Amino acid sequence: MKWQKTLAWGALALSVANTLRGHLAWQVAPVLTGQVSVSLPAMGAWYLGWGVLWAGLGLLLLHGKALRAVLPVAVSYQVTAWVLRVGWDRSDYARALWERDALLSALFLAVTLALVRAVQRARHPSQSEANISAT
Repeated sequence: MKWQKTLAWGALALSVANTLRGHLAWQVAPVLTGQVSVSLPAMGAWYLGWGVLWAGLGLLLLHGKALRAVLPVAVSYQVTAWVLRVGWDRSDYARALWERDALLSALFLAVTLALVRAVQRARHPSQSEANISAT
């Protein structure tokens, strides 16, 4: 159960981060009009949407549900983030960070996968032991 709560709190942390980013995008949009490559209100809506999705997933995980949705949501989150990076990052500085961002994306997905597997093993310990002894 502790791994599921870890996943839940991670999802809730991503919810807060994305909600804050969405709010910030709307706050700075009037100041940066014409200076950015993508509409800041659109980015704000995108981040708020992910904030709501992560909040819902986190709350469901706290109640012991939605484990099957974690990996598809995490992969979709990374795919959409990379679509934004590839499609709209115009600055040399942002493009110089792609290697770091790729490493962090891979780490995020690896940790998410490890936590999902830990929850699955905790829920069905006899199946995990049977798989280990069969090898």
